[in-house]
Amino acid sequence: MTGDLYNKKKLELETLRRQAGALQLEYIRLGRTEGKREQKRWWITKGNFRKYVNLIHRVQMLDEVLLPYEIENGIRKINLQEHMKWHYLTF
Repeated sequence: MTGDLYNKKKLELETLRRQAGALQLEYIRLGRTEGKREQKRWWITKGNFRKYVNLIHRVQMLDEVLLPYEIENGIRKINLQEHMKWHYLTF
């Protein structure tokens, strides 16, 4: 993986994280201001839960792609115990 491709993927990762965060914040806001019924309608009926899950899944996949490059170039240090726990929980 080249530096340019890494930067492009990293930017995409941050964008996806922001989008997922915005959905999550809207869900919380609706629960506080509109009530649980409106919150559930927005989350389930309008398909925002599916969007959120898809965004989180894409973030995980991109993170898996970027991980070897970041470890190899010293950008990210890996805690093996945390990695094994994460791997066990997600796969």
